[in-house]
Amino acid sequence: MKQILIAFVAATVLLALEDALARQCRNLLWSGILPLAALLSSVGLLAAGALPLQAPYVLLCAVLNGALWSLWIAGRRKHSRAVAAEKRAESEK
Repeated sequence: MKQILIAFVAATVLLALEDALARQCRNLLWSGILPLAALLSSVGLLAAGALPLQAPYVLLCAVLNGALWSLWIAGRRKHSRAVAAEKRAESEK
């Protein structure tokens, strides 16, 4: 259980780094790679039997994946608003 928490903390740090990189490249698709990888890996761990298919483990995976996806969605919305504000500012010039 402790290893899963460490892995998700590491994934969250990588998500923040990837989000910063995606903003620099102005490509939102790059920032979606880590949440998708976290979802696929947690489903893979449950399917392969590395994690028992019991309620605490499934709930932990669901909560941590939900947190990563919500951070990703919030980042996309923030970026979209910043781009829209930048376009409005350019059109007013």
